[in-house]
Amino acid sequence: MAKWAKIKFGFGSLLVLSAVSLGLFFAFLDMSVHRHIVLSQDLLGASKRLFSLTEPMTTIPWAPVEPTDKARERKQRIVLIVAHGRSGSTFLASIFNQHPRVFYVFEPLHGIQRTKPEDYDKIAMNLLHHIFKCDFSAGNSTRDIGSFFRFYSRALSSPPFCNFRQGDPRWRRKDCLTVTQENLEHSCKKQHDTIVYKLLLERIPGQSIEKLFETCELAGIKCKIIYLLRDIRPVVMSSQRVAFFKEVNRREKSSMRQFVHSRCQMTEANLRLVRNLPVSLRSRVRLVRYEDLAVAPLTVLQSLFEYAGLEVLGNIKQWIVNITQPSAKDLRAEKRNPVSVIRNSLEILNKWRRLIDSCSVNVIERYCHDVMKSMGYIATEGSVEMLKNLTIPLFAENYPAAKYWMEE
Repeated sequence: MAKWAKIKFGFGSLLVLSAVSLGLFFAFLDMSVHRHIVLSQDLLGASKRLFSLTEPMTTIPWAPVEPTDKARERKQRIVLIVAHGRSGSTFLASIFNQHPRVFYVFEPLHGIQRTKPEDYDKIAMNLLHHIFKCDFSAGNSTRDIGSFFRFYSRALSSPPFCNFRQGDPRWRRKDCLTVTQENLEHSCKKQHDTIVYKLLLERIPGQSIEKLFETCELAGIKCKIIYLLRDIRPVVMSSQRVAFFKEVNRREKSSMRQFVHSRCQMTEANLRLVRNLPVSLRSRVRLVRYEDLAVAPLTVLQSLFEYAGLEVLGNIKQWIVNITQPSAKDLRAEKRNPVSVIRNSLEILNKWRRLIDSCSVNVIERYCHDVMKSMGYIATEGSVEMLKNLTIPLFAENYPAAKYWMEE
């Protein structure tokens, strides 16, 4: 009996010890798991804090950018960059072209203007009506878009048009396929949610922004227009350099006086149109001066991307810095390119003042006095000292046209 009691006591002690050991084991296991969770949460929190302090992460230039479900749900936007020639529109449009959500086309009306058809206005408006809806069946739109400065467009230099994206070391222009209507429409409708067209006013019927509003209305699209303006004095000098007008052989091209008068007359008409827009339409036009873009490109970028519904990516900011503050080697390489976007933007602002003659300035200021005043451009009024002294600014920070959106 005593022996049996000892056995029971020993067995009970063993059970107690086993239970205690088992309890300690699970307690340790629970502590370990809990400690692991806490550590993981701490690391996750630290990671979130780290990424919140850095620039938005972007893909490397040649990485495929497939539309996410969120991107597919976005309503497609149409942004029209409108300007007279030699006003810096290629530079502005190229900024939008860097964004992976943008489908960009460089001057889609160029092909029609080159053929000079008798019914140009009708054909041009019909083309715009179609391409605003990502429909490239009108006329020779597919052929023209696929041949005229095609490789200025990131979208048209990427799949499905090319095997790789521009920037990929494997990318070769010769390996890119011919642009087809099917691929154009797929890229425009399915791969991108922001469509950007650069349009020169000289190619728009009547040189009027009103025509664009009419076309967008007929297409059932709420287009947004960025109207880029530049001081007419450097525009005239640059236009003369690329033979937009001539003082001889006037049967083929207008004289400087005719060119200046026509340009300022149309600018004044478009500014008047913008000023008289109903309040409901004012949000669909944004007025931008080239000078502001040159002086503060990142500030203007932020404002315009917000207007277009695009996020500002860190690599686009860096790209702007690189092309507006290029090396001497890059500048030399681009010197003869009439549509180059690589420029020392601050240098360009004043370069014309050293090269233009005072007689031309007097003619321009006489014909364009009202437009210059509306846009904040300061007339020299015949003063050679004022023209050539680069420490004297010839544009004001604030200008009347900037307040058109606040008028009732």
